[in-house]
Amino acid sequence: MTTRQQWLSILIVALAFAVRVWALDYKPVHFDEGVNGSLIDGMRTDGCYHYRPDNFHGPLHFYVLFASQQLFGRNVWALRMPTVLISTASVALLFAFRRFLPFRALAIAALAMALSPAMIFYARYAIHESWLPFFTMLACLGGFGCARRRSTNDVWALGLGLAGMVLTKETYAVHWIAAALALGGVWLLEQLAPQSARLTPADRPNAASLFLPLQQRYEEPSTELPAAAQAGRRDVLRIGAMCIGIVIAFYSGFGMDWSGVTGLWETWGPMMQKGHATGPGTEQEHHKDVYYFAKLLLDYEWPALLGLIATPFIVLPARSRSLRFFMLFGVASFAGYSLIPYKTPWCLLTVLPPLFIVTGWMAHRLCSHAGNMAVTVLMTAMLAQPTLDAWRLNFGAPGRSRINPTNDRRRYAYVQTTWDINKLLDRLHGLEARDTMNRYLHGYVYGERFPLSWLLADWPNVHFVDDDKSPEHYDADFLLVPEDRIAEVEPQLLGIYFKEAYLPRDYGTPSWLFLSAERFRPVIEHREPEFHPRVRIEGTEGAQ
Repeated sequence: MTTRQQWLSILIVALAFAVRVWALDYKPVHFDEGVNGSLIDGMRTDGCYHYRPDNFHGPLHFYVLFASQQLFGRNVWALRMPTVLISTASVALLFAFRRFLPFRALAIAALAMALSPAMIFYARYAIHESWLPFFTMLACLGGFGCARRRSTNDVWALGLGLAGMVLTKETYAVHWIAAALALGGVWLLEQLAPQSARLTPADRPNAASLFLPLQQRYEEPSTELPAAAQAGRRDVLRIGAMCIGIVIAFYSGFGMDWSGVTGLWETWGPMMQKGHATGPGTEQEHHKDVYYFAKLLLDYEWPALLGLIATPFIVLPARSRSLRFFMLFGVASFAGYSLIPYKTPWCLLTVLPPLFIVTGWMAHRLCSHAGNMAVTVLMTAMLAQPTLDAWRLNFGAPGRSRINPTNDRRRYAYVQTTWDINKLLDRLHGLEARDTMNRYLHGYVYGERFPLSWLLADWPNVHFVDDDKSPEHYDADFLLVPEDRIAEVEPQLLGIYFKEAYLPRDYGTPSWLFLSAERFRPVIEHREPEFHPRVRIEGTEGAQ
Protein backbone atom coordinates (compact mmCIF):
# COMPACT_ATOMS: atom_id res chain seq x y z
CA MET A 1 0.00 0.00 0.00
CA THR A 2 1.40 3.38 -0.98
CA THR A 3 1.71 6.30 1.44
CA ARG A 4 -1.21 8.09 -0.20
CA GLN A 5 -3.35 5.00 0.09
CA GLN A 6 -2.44 4.64 3.75
CA TRP A 7 -3.43 8.21 4.48
CA LEU A 8 -6.66 7.88 2.54
CA SER A 9 -7.51 4.70 4.45
CA ILE A 10 -6.82 6.41 7.76
CA LEU A 11 -8.95 9.41 6.84
CA ILE A 12 -11.94 7.26 5.81
CA VAL A 13 -11.73 5.15 8.98
CA ALA A 14 -11.34 8.30 11.10
CA LEU A 15 -14.41 9.79 9.40
CA ALA A 16 -16.38 6.61 10.12
CA PHE A 17 -15.40 6.73 13.79
CA ALA A 18 -16.11 10.45 14.13
CA VAL A 19 -19.68 10.32 12.78
CA ARG A 20 -20.42 7.29 14.97
CA VAL A 21 -18.99 8.59 18.24
CA TRP A 22 -19.79 12.31 18.11
CA ALA A 23 -22.54 13.24 20.62
CA LEU A 24 -23.08 9.55 21.29
CA ASP A 25 -25.43 10.28 24.19
CA TYR A 26 -27.48 12.79 22.19
CA LYS A 27 -30.47 10.51 21.74
CA PRO A 28 -32.39 8.91 24.62
CA VAL A 29 -31.71 5.26 25.39
CA HIS A 30 -33.59 3.00 22.99
CA PHE A 31 -36.22 0.49 24.17
CA ASP A 32 -34.06 -2.47 23.03
CA GLU A 33 -31.01 -0.96 24.69
CA GLY A 34 -32.95 -0.91 27.94
CA VAL A 35 -33.77 -4.60 27.47
CA ASN A 36 -30.12 -5.46 26.81
CA GLY A 37 -29.00 -3.34 29.74
CA SER A 38 -31.39 -5.13 32.07
CA LEU A 39 -30.14 -8.50 30.83
CA ILE A 40 -26.51 -7.62 31.58
CA ASP A 41 -27.59 -6.42 35.02
CA GLY A 42 -28.92 -9.93 35.56
CA MET A 43 -25.48 -11.32 34.70
CA ARG A 44 -24.10 -9.61 37.82
CA THR A 45 -26.22 -11.88 40.02
CA ASP A 46 -26.40 -14.99 37.82
CA GLY A 47 -22.69 -15.03 36.94
CA CYS A 48 -23.33 -15.61 33.24
CA TYR A 49 -25.73 -14.91 30.42
CA HIS A 50 -28.41 -17.59 30.14
CA TYR A 51 -29.01 -18.06 26.43
CA ARG A 52 -32.66 -18.31 25.42
CA PRO A 53 -33.44 -20.06 22.11
CA ASP A 54 -36.49 -17.85 21.59
CA ASN A 55 -34.52 -14.60 21.98
CA PHE A 56 -32.77 -14.99 18.58
CA HIS A 57 -29.60 -13.20 19.63
CA GLY A 58 -26.30 -14.83 20.46
CA PRO A 59 -24.47 -14.25 23.75
CA LEU A 60 -21.38 -12.35 22.54
CA HIS A 61 -22.91 -8.87 22.62
CA PHE A 62 -24.13 -9.32 26.18
CA TYR A 63 -20.69 -10.28 27.46
CA VAL A 64 -19.10 -7.32 25.70
CA LEU A 65 -21.70 -4.94 27.17
CA PHE A 66 -21.23 -6.48 30.60
CA ALA A 67 -17.48 -5.93 30.44
CA SER A 68 -17.94 -2.35 29.22
CA GLN A 69 -20.40 -1.49 31.99
CA GLN A 70 -18.23 -3.08 34.66
CA LEU A 71 -15.19 -1.13 33.48
CA PHE A 72 -16.75 2.25 32.73
CA GLY A 73 -19.95 2.37 34.77
CA ARG A 74 -23.64 2.63 34.02
CA ASN A 75 -23.81 5.30 31.33
CA VAL A 76 -24.86 5.66 27.71
CA TRP A 77 -21.28 5.92 26.44
CA ALA A 78 -20.27 2.62 28.02
CA LEU A 79 -23.37 0.94 26.60
CA ARG A 80 -22.95 2.21 23.04
CA MET A 81 -19.18 2.38 22.56
CA PRO A 82 -18.72 -1.35 21.69
CA THR A 83 -21.01 -1.06 18.65
CA VAL A 84 -19.30 2.18 17.61
CA LEU A 85 -15.94 0.41 17.64
CA ILE A 86 -17.06 -2.73 15.82
CA SER A 87 -18.88 -0.70 13.14
CA THR A 88 -15.74 1.38 12.60
CA ALA A 89 -13.69 -1.84 12.44
CA SER A 90 -16.02 -3.08 9.67
CA VAL A 91 -15.07 -0.06 7.57
CA ALA A 92 -11.37 -0.63 8.24
CA LEU A 93 -11.71 -4.33 7.39
CA LEU A 94 -12.69 -3.49 3.80
CA PHE A 95 -9.13 -2.34 3.09
CA ALA A 96 -7.83 -5.81 3.92
CA PHE A 97 -9.44 -7.01 0.67
CA ARG A 98 -6.88 -5.10 -1.39
CA ARG A 99 -5.22 -8.48 -2.07
CA PHE A 100 -8.26 -9.39 -4.14
CA LEU A 101 -9.83 -6.17 -5.41
CA PRO A 102 -8.59 -2.78 -6.66
CA PHE A 103 -7.81 -0.39 -3.84
CA ARG A 104 -9.82 2.45 -5.38
CA ALA A 105 -12.94 0.30 -5.50
CA LEU A 106 -12.47 -0.57 -1.83
CA ALA A 107 -11.87 3.07 -0.88
CA ILE A 108 -15.15 4.13 -2.51
CA ALA A 109 -17.00 1.24 -0.85
CA ALA A 110 -15.48 2.12 2.52
CA LEU A 111 -16.50 5.76 2.13
CA ALA A 112 -20.06 4.72 1.29
CA MET A 113 -20.06 2.42 4.30
CA ALA A 114 -18.66 5.14 6.56
CA LEU A 115 -21.50 7.51 5.57
CA SER A 116 -24.32 4.96 5.29
CA PRO A 117 -27.40 6.05 7.28
CA ALA A 118 -28.10 2.49 8.42
CA MET A 119 -24.50 1.73 9.41
CA ILE A 120 -24.26 4.96 11.43
CA PHE A 121 -27.74 4.78 12.93
CA TYR A 122 -27.42 1.27 14.34
CA ALA A 123 -23.76 1.70 15.32
CA ARG A 124 -24.97 4.39 17.73
CA TYR A 125 -27.32 1.95 19.48
CA ALA A 126 -26.27 -0.89 21.76
CA ILE A 127 -27.93 -3.66 19.74
CA HIS A 128 -26.40 -6.76 18.18
CA GLU A 129 -26.68 -6.11 14.48
CA SER A 130 -23.48 -4.08 13.98
CA TRP A 131 -21.41 -7.14 14.85
CA LEU A 132 -22.76 -9.29 12.01
CA PRO A 133 -21.32 -7.27 9.07
CA PHE A 134 -17.87 -7.37 10.66
CA PHE A 135 -17.82 -11.12 11.21
CA THR A 136 -19.39 -11.79 7.81
CA MET A 137 -16.71 -9.78 6.03
CA LEU A 138 -14.01 -11.39 8.18
CA ALA A 139 -15.25 -14.84 7.11
CA CYS A 140 -15.22 -13.70 3.45
CA LEU A 141 -11.67 -12.40 3.83
CA GLY A 142 -10.51 -15.68 5.32
CA GLY A 143 -12.38 -17.69 2.70
CA PHE A 144 -10.78 -15.74 -0.15
CA GLY A 145 -7.36 -16.23 1.41
CA CYS A 146 -7.89 -19.96 1.91
CA ALA A 147 -8.97 -20.32 -1.71
CA ARG A 148 -5.77 -18.62 -2.87
CA ARG A 149 -2.99 -19.61 -0.44
CA ARG A 150 -4.47 -20.94 2.88
CA SER A 151 -2.13 -19.33 5.36
CA THR A 152 -2.69 -19.80 9.08
CA ASN A 153 -4.02 -16.24 9.33
CA ASP A 154 -6.53 -16.93 6.57
CA VAL A 155 -7.82 -20.02 8.36
CA TRP A 156 -8.10 -18.06 11.60
CA ALA A 157 -10.01 -15.28 9.83
CA LEU A 158 -12.44 -17.78 8.32
CA GLY A 159 -12.92 -19.67 11.58
CA LEU A 160 -13.34 -16.62 13.79
CA GLY A 161 -15.63 -14.98 11.25
CA LEU A 162 -17.97 -17.98 11.17
CA ALA A 163 -17.83 -18.37 14.96
CA GLY A 164 -18.54 -14.67 15.44
CA MET A 165 -21.59 -14.89 13.19
CA VAL A 166 -22.97 -17.77 15.25
CA LEU A 167 -22.29 -15.83 18.47
CA THR A 168 -24.06 -12.73 17.18
CA LYS A 169 -27.43 -13.64 15.73
CA GLU A 170 -29.26 -16.62 14.30
CA THR A 171 -29.75 -14.85 10.98
CA TYR A 172 -26.22 -16.04 10.21
CA ALA A 173 -28.02 -18.95 8.51
CA VAL A 174 -29.34 -16.58 5.82
CA HIS A 175 -25.79 -15.51 4.96
CA TRP A 176 -24.38 -19.02 5.07
CA ILE A 177 -27.01 -20.14 2.58
CA ALA A 178 -26.37 -17.03 0.47
CA ALA A 179 -22.62 -17.73 0.52
CA ALA A 180 -23.19 -21.33 -0.61
CA LEU A 181 -25.41 -20.12 -3.45
CA ALA A 182 -22.84 -17.47 -4.38
CA LEU A 183 -20.06 -20.05 -4.51
CA GLY A 184 -22.21 -22.25 -6.72
CA GLY A 185 -22.98 -19.28 -8.93
CA VAL A 186 -19.28 -18.40 -9.25
CA TRP A 187 -18.52 -21.97 -10.31
CA LEU A 188 -21.35 -21.92 -12.85
CA LEU A 189 -20.21 -18.60 -14.29
CA GLU A 190 -16.69 -19.98 -14.58
CA GLN A 191 -18.10 -22.61 -16.90
CA LEU A 192 -20.01 -20.05 -18.95
CA ALA A 193 -17.42 -17.25 -18.92
CA PRO A 194 -13.99 -18.34 -17.66
CA GLN A 195 -12.12 -15.96 -15.41
CA SER A 196 -9.76 -13.58 -17.19
CA ALA A 197 -6.11 -13.56 -16.38
CA ARG A 198 -5.20 -12.35 -12.92
CA LEU A 199 -5.08 -8.57 -12.64
CA THR A 200 -1.68 -7.04 -13.15
CA PRO A 201 -0.35 -4.28 -10.92
CA ALA A 202 -1.09 -1.81 -13.73
CA ASP A 203 -4.79 -2.65 -13.41
CA ARG A 204 -4.77 -1.58 -9.75
CA PRO A 205 -4.34 2.20 -9.61
CA ASN A 206 -3.79 3.76 -6.24
CA ALA A 207 -6.64 5.54 -4.47
CA ALA A 208 -5.24 9.02 -5.13
CA SER A 209 -6.10 8.64 -8.81
CA LEU A 210 -9.75 8.99 -7.86
CA PHE A 211 -9.07 12.59 -6.84
CA LEU A 212 -5.96 13.54 -8.90
CA PRO A 213 -5.67 13.71 -12.70
CA LEU A 214 -2.41 11.73 -12.73
CA GLN A 215 -2.63 8.00 -12.12
CA GLN A 216 0.29 6.39 -10.32
CA ARG A 217 1.02 2.69 -10.37
CA TYR A 218 2.88 0.51 -7.92
CA GLU A 219 4.16 -3.02 -7.64
CA GLU A 220 2.42 -5.34 -5.19
CA PRO A 221 4.30 -8.05 -3.30
CA SER A 222 3.60 -11.59 -4.29
CA THR A 223 0.80 -13.32 -2.40
CA GLU A 224 2.27 -16.78 -2.90
CA LEU A 225 3.57 -18.56 0.20
CA PRO A 226 6.18 -21.27 0.49
CA ALA A 227 4.72 -24.67 1.25
CA ALA A 228 6.10 -24.57 4.80
CA ALA A 229 4.11 -21.38 5.57
CA GLN A 230 0.77 -22.79 4.44
CA ALA A 231 -1.69 -24.19 6.97
CA GLY A 232 -1.75 -27.95 6.92
CA ARG A 233 -4.65 -30.25 7.71
CA ARG A 234 -3.61 -30.45 11.35
CA ASP A 235 -3.58 -26.64 11.60
CA VAL A 236 -7.04 -26.43 10.04
CA LEU A 237 -8.44 -29.00 12.49
CA ARG A 238 -6.79 -27.28 15.47
CA ILE A 239 -8.12 -23.85 14.52
CA GLY A 240 -11.56 -25.28 13.73
CA ALA A 241 -11.70 -27.03 17.11
CA MET A 242 -10.70 -23.85 18.93
CA CYS A 243 -13.37 -21.80 17.14
CA ILE A 244 -16.01 -24.40 17.97
CA GLY A 245 -14.78 -24.34 21.55
CA ILE A 246 -15.24 -20.56 21.66
CA VAL A 247 -18.84 -20.93 20.50
CA ILE A 248 -19.56 -23.62 23.10
CA ALA A 249 -17.90 -21.58 25.85
CA PHE A 250 -20.12 -18.55 25.23
CA TYR A 251 -23.35 -20.50 24.78
CA SER A 252 -22.69 -22.56 27.92
CA GLY A 253 -22.11 -19.46 30.02
CA PHE A 254 -18.47 -20.57 30.32
CA GLY A 255 -19.60 -23.81 31.91
CA MET A 256 -22.29 -22.36 34.18
CA ASP A 257 -25.32 -23.13 31.99
CA TRP A 258 -24.80 -26.06 29.64
CA SER A 259 -28.45 -25.98 28.54
CA GLY A 260 -27.54 -22.97 26.42
CA VAL A 261 -25.54 -25.22 24.08
CA THR A 262 -28.66 -27.14 23.07
CA GLY A 263 -30.19 -23.80 22.15
CA LEU A 264 -27.91 -23.76 19.10
CA TRP A 265 -30.35 -26.11 17.37
CA GLU A 266 -33.46 -25.62 19.52
CA THR A 267 -33.74 -22.03 18.30
CA TRP A 268 -34.72 -23.00 14.76
CA GLY A 269 -38.22 -24.16 15.73
CA PRO A 270 -39.35 -20.87 17.30
CA MET A 271 -37.39 -18.93 14.69
CA MET A 272 -39.29 -20.56 11.83
CA GLN A 273 -42.52 -19.96 13.73
CA LYS A 274 -41.70 -16.30 14.22
CA GLY A 275 -40.50 -15.80 10.66
CA HIS A 276 -43.46 -17.27 8.81
CA ALA A 277 -46.41 -17.94 11.13
CA THR A 278 -49.40 -15.65 11.49
CA GLY A 279 -51.85 -15.09 14.30
CA PRO A 280 -51.66 -14.06 17.96
CA GLY A 281 -48.22 -14.01 19.56
CA THR A 282 -46.28 -14.03 16.28
CA GLU A 283 -45.47 -10.29 16.15
CA GLN A 284 -47.31 -10.08 12.86
CA GLU A 285 -46.81 -6.30 12.80
CA HIS A 286 -43.26 -7.06 11.66
CA HIS A 287 -44.49 -9.02 8.64
CA LYS A 288 -43.93 -6.79 5.62
CA ASP A 289 -44.16 -7.06 1.86
CA VAL A 290 -41.37 -8.45 -0.29
CA TYR A 291 -40.31 -4.98 -1.45
CA TYR A 292 -39.65 -3.68 2.07
CA PHE A 293 -35.84 -3.72 1.90
CA ALA A 294 -35.85 -2.37 -1.66
CA LYS A 295 -37.85 0.60 -0.38
CA LEU A 296 -35.29 1.17 2.38
CA LEU A 297 -32.49 1.19 -0.19
CA LEU A 298 -34.45 3.66 -2.31
CA ASP A 299 -35.08 5.90 0.69
CA TYR A 300 -31.62 5.88 2.23
CA GLU A 301 -28.92 3.78 0.55
CA TRP A 302 -28.51 4.87 -3.08
CA PRO A 303 -24.96 3.48 -3.53
CA ALA A 304 -26.13 0.04 -2.36
CA LEU A 305 -29.21 0.23 -4.58
CA LEU A 306 -26.97 0.96 -7.57
CA GLY A 307 -24.86 -2.10 -6.76
CA LEU A 308 -27.98 -4.27 -6.47
CA ILE A 309 -29.40 -3.09 -9.81
CA ALA A 310 -26.08 -3.36 -11.65
CA THR A 311 -25.14 -6.87 -10.52
CA PRO A 312 -27.18 -8.82 -13.12
CA PHE A 313 -25.59 -6.78 -15.91
CA ILE A 314 -21.94 -6.96 -14.88
CA VAL A 315 -21.60 -10.27 -13.05
CA LEU A 316 -20.88 -12.21 -16.27
CA PRO A 317 -18.08 -9.98 -17.62
CA ALA A 318 -16.58 -9.46 -14.13
CA ARG A 319 -12.84 -10.14 -14.10
CA SER A 320 -12.31 -11.82 -10.73
CA ARG A 321 -13.85 -14.56 -8.66
CA SER A 322 -13.80 -12.34 -5.58
CA LEU A 323 -15.88 -9.68 -7.29
CA ARG A 324 -18.29 -12.24 -8.68
CA PHE A 325 -18.72 -13.72 -5.22
CA PHE A 326 -19.53 -10.36 -3.66
CA MET A 327 -22.04 -9.61 -6.39
CA LEU A 328 -23.86 -12.90 -5.98
CA PHE A 329 -23.51 -12.91 -2.19
CA GLY A 330 -25.04 -9.45 -1.84
CA VAL A 331 -27.96 -10.26 -4.14
CA ALA A 332 -28.59 -13.67 -2.52
CA SER A 333 -28.56 -12.17 1.01
CA PHE A 334 -30.90 -9.40 -0.10
CA ALA A 335 -33.26 -11.91 -1.73
CA GLY A 336 -33.20 -14.16 1.35
CA TYR A 337 -34.24 -11.41 3.71
CA SER A 338 -36.83 -10.12 1.25
CA LEU A 339 -38.51 -13.51 0.96
CA ILE A 340 -38.86 -13.97 4.73
CA PRO A 341 -42.14 -12.34 5.84
CA TYR A 342 -40.73 -11.21 9.23
CA LYS A 343 -38.62 -8.12 8.50
CA THR A 344 -36.78 -5.64 10.67
CA PRO A 345 -34.71 -2.83 9.13
CA TRP A 346 -31.46 -3.61 10.94
CA CYS A 347 -31.16 -6.88 9.01
CA LEU A 348 -30.13 -4.70 6.07
CA LEU A 349 -26.74 -3.96 7.66
CA THR A 350 -25.03 -7.16 6.56
CA VAL A 351 -26.37 -6.87 3.02
CA LEU A 352 -24.85 -3.43 2.45
CA PRO A 353 -21.05 -4.03 2.32
CA PRO A 354 -21.09 -6.40 -0.71
CA LEU A 355 -23.36 -4.00 -2.59
CA PHE A 356 -21.10 -1.06 -1.74
CA ILE A 357 -18.14 -3.04 -3.11
CA VAL A 358 -19.98 -3.58 -6.41
CA THR A 359 -20.64 0.16 -6.70
CA GLY A 360 -17.02 0.92 -5.83
CA TRP A 361 -15.80 -1.45 -8.52
CA MET A 362 -18.07 0.17 -11.13
CA ALA A 363 -16.73 3.61 -10.21
CA HIS A 364 -13.17 2.26 -10.44
CA ARG A 365 -13.79 0.90 -13.93
CA LEU A 366 -15.61 4.05 -15.02
CA CYS A 367 -12.54 6.13 -14.22
CA SER A 368 -10.72 4.61 -17.17
CA HIS A 369 -13.52 5.69 -19.54
CA ALA A 370 -14.99 8.92 -18.17
CA GLY A 371 -12.00 10.24 -16.26
CA ASN A 372 -11.31 10.64 -12.59
CA MET A 373 -12.92 14.06 -12.23
CA ALA A 374 -16.23 13.01 -13.78
CA VAL A 375 -16.45 9.92 -11.56
CA THR A 376 -15.52 11.98 -8.49
CA VAL A 377 -18.37 14.40 -9.19
CA LEU A 378 -20.76 11.49 -9.82
CA MET A 379 -19.87 9.69 -6.57
CA THR A 380 -20.00 12.92 -4.59
CA ALA A 381 -23.53 13.52 -5.83
CA MET A 382 -24.53 9.94 -5.02
CA LEU A 383 -23.06 10.06 -1.51
CA ALA A 384 -24.65 13.43 -0.74
CA GLN A 385 -28.09 11.94 -0.18
CA PRO A 386 -26.99 9.25 2.34
CA THR A 387 -24.84 11.81 4.14
CA LEU A 388 -27.74 14.23 4.58
CA ASP A 389 -30.05 11.42 5.70
CA ALA A 390 -27.45 10.15 8.16
CA TRP A 391 -27.21 13.63 9.67
CA ARG A 392 -30.98 13.98 9.89
CA LEU A 393 -31.44 10.55 11.47
CA ASN A 394 -28.71 10.92 14.07
CA PHE A 395 -28.21 14.60 14.77
CA GLY A 396 -31.46 16.34 13.87
CA ALA A 397 -32.29 19.16 16.27
CA PRO A 398 -34.87 18.31 18.98
CA GLY A 399 -36.87 21.35 17.93
CA ARG A 400 -37.80 19.64 14.68
CA SER A 401 -39.93 17.19 16.61
CA ARG A 402 -40.84 17.65 20.24
CA ILE A 403 -41.53 13.95 20.56
CA ASN A 404 -39.56 11.80 18.10
CA PRO A 405 -35.79 12.39 17.86
CA THR A 406 -35.62 10.86 14.38
CA ASN A 407 -39.08 11.23 12.85
CA ASP A 408 -38.42 8.92 9.90
CA ARG A 409 -41.88 7.31 9.89
CA ARG A 410 -40.60 4.15 11.60
CA ARG A 411 -38.38 3.04 8.74
CA TYR A 412 -35.14 2.78 10.71
CA ALA A 413 -36.31 4.14 14.07
CA TYR A 414 -38.29 1.34 15.68
CA VAL A 415 -39.48 1.69 19.31
CA GLN A 416 -37.69 5.04 19.56
CA THR A 417 -37.68 6.56 23.03
CA THR A 418 -39.02 10.12 22.95
CA TRP A 419 -37.50 13.29 24.40
CA ASP A 420 -40.16 13.12 27.11
CA ILE A 421 -37.94 10.75 29.07
CA ASN A 422 -35.81 13.76 29.99
CA LYS A 423 -38.77 15.29 31.85
CA LEU A 424 -38.08 12.68 34.51
CA LEU A 425 -34.37 11.97 34.18
CA ASP A 426 -33.20 15.60 34.08
CA ARG A 427 -35.13 16.43 37.25
CA LEU A 428 -33.90 13.32 39.07
CA HIS A 429 -30.28 14.00 38.16
CA GLY A 430 -30.75 17.64 39.13
CA LEU A 431 -31.92 16.62 42.59
CA GLU A 432 -29.12 14.08 42.87
CA ALA A 433 -26.58 16.78 42.06
CA ARG A 434 -27.96 18.86 44.95
CA ASP A 435 -27.91 15.98 47.44
CA THR A 436 -26.83 12.41 46.76
CA MET A 437 -29.42 11.16 49.27
CA ASN A 438 -32.06 12.05 46.70
CA ARG A 439 -31.07 8.84 44.94
CA TYR A 440 -33.31 7.15 47.51
CA LEU A 441 -36.48 8.88 46.32
CA HIS A 442 -39.49 6.60 45.98
CA GLY A 443 -41.04 6.17 42.56
CA TYR A 444 -43.61 4.04 40.74
CA VAL A 445 -43.42 3.32 37.02
CA TYR A 446 -46.59 1.64 35.76
CA GLY A 447 -46.67 -0.51 32.65
CA GLU A 448 -43.78 -0.29 30.19
CA ARG A 449 -40.48 -0.44 32.06
CA PHE A 450 -37.80 -0.22 29.35
CA PRO A 451 -35.44 1.60 29.18
CA LEU A 452 -36.09 3.14 32.63
CA SER A 453 -35.47 -0.16 34.43
CA TRP A 454 -31.82 0.03 33.30
CA LEU A 455 -31.41 3.80 33.59
CA LEU A 456 -32.76 3.80 37.16
CA ALA A 457 -31.32 0.49 38.30
CA ASP A 458 -29.06 2.33 40.77
CA TRP A 459 -32.08 4.01 42.38
CA PRO A 460 -33.13 1.34 44.90
CA ASN A 461 -36.58 2.70 45.72
CA VAL A 462 -37.93 2.91 42.20
CA HIS A 463 -40.51 0.17 41.62
CA PHE A 464 -41.99 -1.05 38.35
CA VAL A 465 -45.66 -1.97 38.61
CA ASP A 466 -46.98 -4.57 36.18
CA ASP A 467 -50.26 -4.00 34.33
CA ASP A 468 -52.16 -6.50 36.50
CA LYS A 469 -50.81 -5.28 39.85
CA SER A 470 -51.16 -2.25 42.12
CA PRO A 471 -48.94 -0.96 44.93
CA GLU A 472 -50.08 -1.05 48.55
CA HIS A 473 -49.66 2.71 48.85
CA TYR A 474 -50.13 4.84 45.76
CA ASP A 475 -48.34 8.01 46.80
CA ALA A 476 -44.64 8.34 45.94
CA ASP A 477 -42.09 11.04 45.14
CA PHE A 478 -42.80 10.49 41.45
CA LEU A 479 -45.14 8.34 39.38
CA LEU A 480 -45.32 7.51 35.70
CA VAL A 481 -48.86 6.37 34.89
CA PRO A 482 -50.29 5.32 31.49
CA GLU A 483 -53.54 6.91 30.40
CA ASP A 484 -55.56 3.74 30.91
CA ARG A 485 -54.65 3.60 34.64
CA ILE A 486 -55.23 7.25 35.50
CA ALA A 487 -58.78 6.53 36.70
CA GLU A 488 -57.36 4.01 39.16
CA VAL A 489 -54.37 5.99 40.44
CA GLU A 490 -55.51 9.62 40.70
CA PRO A 491 -58.32 9.07 43.26
CA GLN A 492 -55.80 7.31 45.53
CA LEU A 493 -53.23 10.10 45.58
CA LEU A 494 -53.09 12.28 48.69
CA GLY A 495 -50.10 14.47 47.81
CA ILE A 496 -49.70 17.58 45.67
CA TYR A 497 -47.96 16.95 42.33
CA PHE A 498 -46.69 18.64 39.23
CA LYS A 499 -48.44 16.84 36.38
CA GLU A 500 -47.11 16.60 32.81
CA ALA A 501 -48.06 14.71 29.65
CA TYR A 502 -45.53 11.97 28.84
CA LEU A 503 -45.15 9.71 25.79
CA PRO A 504 -42.71 6.83 26.48
CA ARG A 505 -41.98 6.09 22.83
CA ASP A 506 -43.25 6.98 19.44
CA TYR A 507 -46.64 5.35 18.81
CA GLY A 508 -46.62 4.28 22.46
CA THR A 509 -49.31 4.62 25.13
CA PRO A 510 -49.78 8.25 26.29
CA SER A 511 -48.95 8.61 29.97
CA TRP A 512 -48.81 11.18 32.77
CA LEU A 513 -45.83 12.06 34.91
CA PHE A 514 -46.50 13.06 38.54
CA LEU A 515 -43.69 14.81 40.43
CA SER A 516 -44.09 15.55 44.12
CA ALA A 517 -44.31 19.32 44.64
CA GLU A 518 -42.44 18.99 47.94
CA ARG A 519 -39.51 17.07 46.45
CA PHE A 520 -39.22 18.58 42.99
CA ARG A 521 -39.83 22.26 43.78
CA PRO A 522 -36.04 23.01 43.72
CA VAL A 523 -35.80 21.92 40.06
CA ILE A 524 -39.22 23.17 38.87
CA GLU A 525 -39.46 26.91 39.33
CA HIS A 526 -42.00 29.55 38.29
CA ARG A 527 -44.79 27.03 38.14
CA GLU A 528 -47.62 25.90 40.39
CA PRO A 529 -48.53 22.22 40.91
CA GLU A 530 -51.30 21.06 38.60
CA PHE A 531 -52.64 18.18 40.71
CA HIS A 532 -54.25 18.60 44.14
CA PRO A 533 -56.00 15.70 45.92
CA ARG A 534 -59.77 15.81 46.11
CA VAL A 535 -60.84 17.36 49.41
CA ARG A 536 -63.29 15.17 51.32
CA ILE A 537 -64.98 16.63 54.37
CA GLU A 538 -66.47 14.10 56.71
CA GLY A 539 -70.24 14.20 56.69
CA THR A 540 -70.54 16.05 53.38
CA GLU A 541 -70.45 13.06 51.06
CA GLY A 542 -73.57 13.02 48.96
CA ALA A 543 -74.33 16.70 49.60
CA GLN A 544 -75.38 18.73 46.63
